[in-house]
Amino acid sequence: MFASLYLEGKTIVQSLEKAIGADRLPDDCLRLKATGGADTASCSGGRPKRSRFWSGAGTAVHRAMSPFWMIAALLLFASCFEYEENLFLAPNYSGYVDYRYQVPLQAESGESLVGFLPATREGVRQRFGISGDGELSLQNFQSEEVYIPDERFARQKKVKYRITFRKPEALETLLLGQTRVYYLDQRLVIQRSFPTSGGLKEDSGRIAQNFHKYVEDTLRARSLKLSITAPWYYNVYANVGATAGPGKIYYDLPLEGTVNRKNPSVWRIEIKANPMPEDAPGNAEELSIPEYPVDSEGAR
Repeated sequence: MFASLYLEGKTIVQSLEKAIGADRLPDDCLRLKATGGADTASCSGGRPKRSRFWSGAGTAVHRAMSPFWMIAALLLFASCFEYEENLFLAPNYSGYVDYRYQVPLQAESGESLVGFLPATREGVRQRFGISGDGELSLQNFQSEEVYIPDERFARQKKVKYRITFRKPEALETLLLGQTRVYYLDQRLVIQRSFPTSGGLKEDSGRIAQNFHKYVEDTLRARSLKLSITAPWYYNVYANVGATAGPGKIYYDLPLEGTVNRKNPSVWRIEIKANPMPEDAPGNAEELSIPEYPVDSEGAR
């Protein structure tokens, strides 16, 4: 009974890891300190590598936690975190990403319990490897601690900031999920994949079925809120999402889909550059995204 529950939970959590990008992060970025105990390392920066979340040695998951409680902790974290990500592209495909999220905090230290969503300015720099070389820079970091007495994690923090980038290839590191950026037929392609657990197996037992339903109910009200904005006179195509005006597309990815879809959720965006029309309105320059802002904290 517990074996089937564990295997089902493990599969679900692995899909959640991949969907929200945890599988691309250094091991020490994945902190689970739901209980007290020894401190874990902070994110080491640099280009993310594949996590060994379910391996033995080398993982940063709290070693004192049993596999069952690791599963339970991740599901609880997923059920109370919020995430919004807005990508803005300039005419030369430089740009910035605005992040806004809310994460639970460790009761005593105040550290984010979701290690790949840092709650401090320094944590953001380490998470994305912002070194001050100008390729990436951090702007407008703000955070606010909130207390929610009715939640299982009463101490939480709202965080928002902007990261600017010079080259669109940087988005493979900056965006959640598994992201590929490349050019095809004079178009910029941004393809994001959010893997799933493949759904409930047909021969699953009653315990696994009940656990799967609990996970679905837990995640039903949660989604990743994503958007992309390109110059208004560019052509922007996407396989899913809602158009919100010229050059702008929104996409809400339900977390519930990471456990009940048979195939990965794929968001594919293609952008074709066009010259600015000669008859553009007088305020067209104001509507364009500035090409890589240089006044930033990361460049100081």
